[in-house]
Amino acid sequence: DIPPMLIQPFVENAIWHGLHHKQGEGLLRVDISLSGNDLICVIEDDGVGRSTAAEMKSKSATRDKSYGMDITRRRLDILESKLNKEGKVEITDLTDGNGSPTGTKVTIRIPLD
Repeated sequence: DIPPMLIQPFVENAIWHGLHHKQGEGLLRVDISLSGNDLICVIEDDGVGRSTAAEMKSKSATRDKSYGMDITRRRLDILESKLNKEGKVEITDLTDGNGSPTGTKVTIRIPLD
């Protein structure tokens, strides 16, 4: 069984802290695929990026983000103890050729049976 709500905190962060502060329209992509015995979830946005969001100093952004990530880590720990396989969360800051932020990509690897 896969614990519910593993990707929700990251989708919510992308909307509230990346896309919400972006001028104009934004893009949020969620891809789910299977790689061997792992489920791969990729959440990618073209928002303002984590560094710009942090500069805006939204108090709820910092609290919600760390809390959501902590919950996801605990849920992956439960899976690890049941399956004896490690899950993984990787966060990548996306940039353009000049190093300016162009969004965030989160990759979650969830071990299956």
